[in-house]
Amino acid sequence: MNKLLLELHLNAKNSGKLVLKSPGQLLRLKKLDNAMPLVASLHQLSKAIDAGAVQNCGYELRDINGKEWLLECKVIRGLVDLQLWFQSLDLNEQLQTLFNWRGPVREFVSAINGMIERMPKYRFAFW
Repeated sequence: MNKLLLELHLNAKNSGKLVLKSPGQLLRLKKLDNAMPLVASLHQLSKAIDAGAVQNCGYELRDINGKEWLLECKVIRGLVDLQLWFQSLDLNEQLQTLFNWRGPVREFVSAINGMIERMPKYRFAFW
């Protein structure tokens, strides 16, 4: 089994630490900027994939220091291919793969749902 674990630990000002883990791989992106919209996008993506939609999408991630990554997700014949690439500011340098996971749709959807369930719940005050 190629189990995928996703974690997002939220910090102040919509920043967070993203953790991607699968057998033999562990990657942590610290001080990720604009973390909550990523959660919403991944949740929508998991719903679309679970409903049978064909998806090929990418998300640009950035930390508070300006480092950039590309999180790419493809659905290929019932399997999800998830890759995280590091983007260098040097135009001559190729993208570097930092994380690569391929597994069944249900495993991907389960990883996203688990990440959301483990996140803290917020109370919103209406005035």
